Amino acid sequence: MTYYFRRSILPSHLITHQVMFLQPQKFLLRKSNPVLFQSSLSKSYTNFSPSSQKDSTFFSHYMKKSTKATIEQFSAVIIAKFIVTGIISYLLVDLIYARYKNRRNERLLNNTIEKGNQPDLEFLETDLISRPEIIERLKVIFQPHKDQSYYHIVCEEHGTGKTTLTRIASREAGAGVIYFDVPVTFEKFAKEFAKTINFSFEKHISFKWKILGYITDKSTYPKWIRVMDAFKRASAVYKAKYGKPPVIIYNNISRLVHKDKGIEMLITLQDDAKDNADH
Repeated sequence: MTYYFRRSILPSHLITHQVMFLQPQKFLLRKSNPVLFQSSLSKSYTNFSPSSQKDSTFFSHYMKKSTKATIEQFSAVIIAKFIVTGIISYLLVDLIYARYKNRRNERLLNNTIEKGNQPDLEFLETDLISRPEIIERLKVIFQPHKDQSYYHIVCEEHGTGKTTLTRIASREAGAGVIYFDVPVTFEKFAKEFAKTINFSFEKHISFKWKILGYITDKSTYPKWIRVMDAFKRASAVYKAKYGKPPVIIYNNISRLVHKDKGIEMLITLQDDAKDNADH
């Protein structure tokens, strides 16, 4: 009676201990039912085992799922960082490259003005009639002093050797002298003049500014105005470095008179020459 009473009111694991504690008492062992005792133990361990296995399975499944989610999240973060880093690196390299190309173009322009373009001669000097006085006079004109406040026009009949003598004098004068032969076709003026002073119309704009729609106002100007602005910039650099202005020689400038747009350009060139002489 004592056994069954304790079994009915106590938990199964306490009963097991109670039975083991009471084992030395022979009377109780004789009176106890072995089948019921084994059944009690079996029931106790049977009730415990499925619950533990279920918890273990759930924990294992949770850990696998959590680990997988963590790995996926970590991978997504790494990929996102790579993408952001790649975009930033591209924009930075593109910006540096654009600045490098633009500065390189400016440097080539400044170097050309500084050294002069040294025009070629159509004839050997030995085949020409020597005119040293005229050449020396032209060289003086091509090497102005700091405060010079005027510009020159060289005029003479066709075929008297103005072009040849001017080329010889500009070659001997060297630094700071740009000789430009005005083309017959007005449309080629800007392109040929840009080639003479080593100027590039292409302005490198970084991808960042392209996205933002950055366009300089001067990029919409006519090319001949843009190339003249480039020459002015290079002239300012030359004057600051050497203390005197550079010289530009327009040969066959009269070709502009026969074109409608050429007259506008001729007036602009004369006004520009006057402004430079005044300042």
